[in-house]
Amino acid sequence: MAVIRRIQRNITGDTGVIINSSGGFIQFLKDNSLYSYPLNLLEIIDKIKEHLNIEIKIEYTDNFDGYISGSLEKDVENWVIKVNNKLPKTRQYFTIAHELGHFFLHRITQNIFEDEIFFRGGIEKNTMEWEANNFAGEILMPKEEIEKQVKEGNNTIIGVAKELGVSEMDLRIRLKQLRMIE
Repeated sequence: MAVIRRIQRNITGDTGVIINSSGGFIQFLKDNSLYSYPLNLLEIIDKIKEHLNIEIKIEYTDNFDGYISGSLEKDVENWVIKVNNKLPKTRQYFTIAHELGHFFLHRITQNIFEDEIFFRGGIEKNTMEWEANNFAGEILMPKEEIEKQVKEGNNTIIGVAKELGVSEMDLRIRLKQLRMIE
């Protein structure tokens, strides 16, 4: 079955980098001296506002049930990332990156994204969730950064996860995607 890609409006940074993929986002980080791990997502969101003139706010809430990790929604003028405050910090970190993925990849398709901890839904929703998860994994755990950690002697999942600020489970999933573990 063929999948037709959605048309999306690109966001161009000051340096002319188009941010419509994790690669464009990582280039934005490098161009703005933000490419150091673990990523400071709050500082990055401030830079997005400064360089791209886009307001993205983060709110931590206890109002989600146990199945919702976060959401991204557009209010009148701004985008708001809501994060389940009951989740571990590493999960909140991944959720923010995931919601940024929805913003950069899917924002013209809808104004509200609500994400379950283990996503379910139709083909369209699963495709967007997979893309947002992949975006988050690629920006939080880029292959070159994992390889750098291993080269420097940090070759345990616990150690690399700690240096990147992610959960061991998220790192295992990323390492499997990269075929670095089975």
